[in-house]
Amino acid sequence: MGYYIYQHETDFRIKKENFEKALQALKDVCHEEFNKNENFDFGWVDIFKVFDSPTLGHALIEFNWNPTIGENGDIEDIEFMSEKLGSEEFLFKTLTPFVEKDSYIVIEGSESEWWKWLFDGKTLIEKPGKVVFED
Repeated sequence: MGYYIYQHETDFRIKKENFEKALQALKDVCHEEFNKNENFDFGWVDIFKVFDSPTLGHALIEFNWNPTIGENGDIEDIEFMSEKLGSEEFLFKTLTPFVEKDSYIVIEGSESEWWKWLFDGKTLIEKPGKVVFED
């Protein structure tokens, strides 16, 4: 089964100088969760591939998010590569300190719910939303 999500407007950035720290933080948190409970549900993620990821980009792909690397080496965008909600909240809460302030991802759920994950530089904020058509 699962819950389908659809990515819409996105402005997501991580500077390349933060890649190594972000990757290590992600691996550390994954190890912590796995060590607490080997049956921890990482959704559609092969956690062992995350542990072995040589770069942040590879780890993001394991979480079904494909980063776009700009000419300067920074992540300038990110694209959801799957259909169903998995470990996004876990992933983005871990990466929040490394994501540029005011980055966001707009999501539509399969039951017409809308929300925005907003990165304020310290915390991940989930804001509910709705679509309004003007006359």
